[in-house]
Amino acid sequence: MAQRNPVTIEKKGRAVAVMISESEYAAYQQLKVQALQSDLNAGIRQADEGQLLDSETAFNDLI
Repeated sequence: MAQRNPVTIEKKGRAVAVMISESEYAAYQQLKVQALQSDLNAGIRQADEGQLLDSETAFNDLI
């Protein structure tokens, strides 16, 4: 029987994984691609507008 809802897999009472249908996974992957494209476009816009950071500042912001 097909499962429509996500299935949580637990180990020692803690969720360690979630199984979803192939169609839900494909939709999730598409959302990730759209989010990445949006972030890249925003970065390109900022660069075009001269809103750039030097590498030291950029890397310090990641820490």
